[in-house]
Amino acid sequence: MRGNVFAHPAKLSIAKNRSILLTVPPLATTIIPFTMKKQFRVTIDRKLCKQCSLCVNFCPKKNLSFKDGELVFEGECSGCMLCVRYCPDWGIRVEEK
Repeated sequence: MRGNVFAHPAKLSIAKNRSILLTVPPLATTIIPFTMKKQFRVTIDRKLCKQCSLCVNFCPKKNLSFKDGELVFEGECSGCMLCVRYCPDWGIRVEEK
């Protein structure tokens, strides 16, 4: 069973005070393999964007930038929603694909 993402056995041990400790692997590593991560679509409303660049500064993956005076998204969104949270004009939407 070695190497199988879904075959993490729970470990059972007895502490000195005779309490039972059950160690279970994290749920994410047990159920969701790393290849099944979510994908997100970023939509920019150019009518609402005032080019304040807050979203550009807050994006941890640096996927937002200005090209030819317009905000553009290039790359893969992690879904952190920081651009949506800090946009004062509500000009960005992030949706799961």
